[in-house]
Amino acid sequence: MALQTLKGMQDILPADIKRWQAVEAQLAALATAYGYEEIRTPVLEPLELIKRGVGQHTDIVQKEMYAFEDQGGTQICARPDATAPVMRAYLQHHLEQLKPITKLFYIAPLFRHERPQKGRYRQFHQFGVEVMGKRAASIDVELILLATDIVHMFELPNPRLEINSLGDQASRQVYREIVQTYFGKFVDHLSEHEKMRLQENPLRLLDSKNPNLQDAIANVPSILDYLNDDSKQFFDDVLEGLTVNNVDFAVNTSIVRGLDYYCDTSFEIKVDDLGAQDTVVGGGRYDGLSQQLGGHAVPASGFAMGIERLLLSTANLATGSMTNIVVLPLGTKVEAHALQLAHQLRTQSKQSAIHFLPNNSSLKSGLRAASKYNAQHVLIIGEQEQAKGLILWKNFASGEQVEIPLNDLAKTLKEIV
Repeated sequence: MALQTLKGMQDILPADIKRWQAVEAQLAALATAYGYEEIRTPVLEPLELIKRGVGQHTDIVQKEMYAFEDQGGTQICARPDATAPVMRAYLQHHLEQLKPITKLFYIAPLFRHERPQKGRYRQFHQFGVEVMGKRAASIDVELILLATDIVHMFELPNPRLEINSLGDQASRQVYREIVQTYFGKFVDHLSEHEKMRLQENPLRLLDSKNPNLQDAIANVPSILDYLNDDSKQFFDDVLEGLTVNNVDFAVNTSIVRGLDYYCDTSFEIKVDDLGAQDTVVGGGRYDGLSQQLGGHAVPASGFAMGIERLLLSTANLATGSMTNIVVLPLGTKVEAHALQLAHQLRTQSKQSAIHFLPNNSSLKSGLRAASKYNAQHVLIIGEQEQAKGLILWKNFASGEQVEIPLNDLAKTLKEIV
């Protein structure tokens, strides 16, 4: 058997790429309209960055990393998350010196060694946005407005915004102890992995899928009862901002997100038709991340969404269509001239795909090959046409064909395409 992709990896073939390109272009355009600028960070990052940023006790770090030691002895990983690398870039390049509020977006492949399932792969792609420099409820509201605009732009089925507050660091520490004590009463129902979580990161038990814990989770004390005054006011301001902007939401106190760097605002947008993986957007505030990475304090907030999951919910996405034009030389003596013509056409029309098909044994075989490119138009050049300064233009749909002087080709192209 020929070699194949690794488990959980997929090829994105030409038949699918137009949908990917359409989604990515629309996401980038909307983010730009909101004032975001694109950033691209390396696929490979220091392992220590991810351990510090994502959290030593998260499933990602403990079980899902693609990590290795390079030839120089440096511990490296393929990034499983983009927020920590973006914050690293912000700190490394002193982006705070350029603007008081830095707004960045990315479209990037990420890597996690987890069980493949519908909408989830070991190499997957995320669109994400990060806002750094200010702590303000209005920033979180604007962030959620962008997320809901994306959901509506792609007409995702039955979107539902769920939101919670994790409180600031002080509130979170108090609640962590409350949750640890609470689940300690159900230790007999915990798996070995969950017992470890109880000691290291008890808040992660709130989104456990263990059927023996669901009643306990349903009755866990609410984190909203343990917010200090500052965190409570911040959350109230976020909810008020959403209400003023006519954004429907439901408060869900079980939303804790999977990464340690979140604080205060935490939210998800869920849709129908994705089964267990119904969350398409997840994000929130992470004011402490920069200091975890060894930098100065940087208030920050952001969200991410999986491109694969988005595509699952946008089966009817309009991709736009380009006109396919085939340049068909008949005979090797005219191929250089025909290639020159194809190059000229490519510089004149950005709305057309110009295919150059040399080495044709006959006109019939050349036209048969052109049909495989879904050609709407075929430009045929033989030795006679070259000598006369003409080109034979064939409309594939109607079968009509006409001789056109080469000097008139640019004008004709504008009229037809």
